[in-house]
Amino acid sequence: MSNVDISQMDFQRNDKNFGVTGDHLETVAERQQRWASIRIMYFTVFLMSLGFSVVLTGLWPYLRQLDRTASKDFMGFVVAAHPFSQMLFSPLVGLWGNKLGKIRIPLITTIVVFIFASSIYSSIEVFDNYRKYWILFARFLVGGSAASMALCRSYVSAATKYDERTRAVSMISLAQLLGFIVGPGLQAAVTPLGDNGYRFSQNVIALNMYTAAGWINVTLGIINFILVLPFFFKEKSIAAREAMLLTSATNGNVWFCF
Repeated sequence: MSNVDISQMDFQRNDKNFGVTGDHLETVAERQQRWASIRIMYFTVFLMSLGFSVVLTGLWPYLRQLDRTASKDFMGFVVAAHPFSQMLFSPLVGLWGNKLGKIRIPLITTIVVFIFASSIYSSIEVFDNYRKYWILFARFLVGGSAASMALCRSYVSAATKYDERTRAVSMISLAQLLGFIVGPGLQAAVTPLGDNGYRFSQNVIALNMYTAAGWINVTLGIINFILVLPFFFKEKSIAAREAMLLTSATNGNVWFCF
């Protein structure tokens, strides 16, 4: 057995006196906090994906109900606003996160934008004019908030060990896919509310089959906002420590051989 194999076996021993995991990179409590933060990233990616898909099936009738001047060509711009905005803001939000060295502030900011934009989408009747442009603006903001998915992916890569990374990254993709699948189903589930639905304020804010999609986003966005607060979300970066430990062990074995 080589010295490198012996060293790796040493790292995998359990140290009950210190309550550390088998590789000595973290305590058991730290591991639990790290995986809790990773699961919050799964939920965030799911929500941002849901924010795109949940309105798609009801968008055209909602747009026509609010503004009869809206055309199918304009509908195309409304649908495209989300991915275009996400493409535009993803590198900017990523650079912001890299500059800070932490993702909490950019993540909270994008979630607040998501909640605000979803509220606008469901409250278009507040505006007397230019309603179709307000919908376009709301969808553009929701797309910008989806730039947080880049932060989530980078965090999961930094917060996982080598043998965990493939599974964790694949779960991010699964969360995104589930958001696309669940969205239209939620829109279908609220169709019994009908076109008129219920009104919170006379002739202003309504809960109907179209606005319910936006209010679902608002509700889940508030939950997401709470989850990324310091009490629940503890940023844990273990990939760099693992690389340093393995490099140190390899260098030590090389010197031992000499």
